[in-house]
Amino acid sequence: MRTYSNDKGISRMKFTAPATVFCPLGPNYYRAMVTCELELGEKIVDFLDLEAYFKRDLNGKELTTENLCDEVFQTLKSVYEPKHIRVTVMSDSHFSIETIKEA
Repeated sequence: MRTYSNDKGISRMKFTAPATVFCPLGPNYYRAMVTCELELGEKIVDFLDLEAYFKRDLNGKELTTENLCDEVFQTLKSVYEPKHIRVTVMSDSHFSIETIKEA
């Protein structure tokens, strides 16, 4: 993903993106809402690249909610190099459960 300098000093970013993935445990497709909260450092990612990541790189993949959460966490952490990151995954395949990873 393309990155830009955080020269405006934006401190935090929060966004929610949908992903439709296949749970091998189900086995079935489910729709997840992935909420990401970042305390930014020196980088901001191009929003079009970020949107493409969710649409192109995650949709249709075989991932449990835990694996989806970790995949997004690891990707954003490596690209943004944030001071703090929190990724929450909410699935529509069963009762309300939030899967959360943060550092």
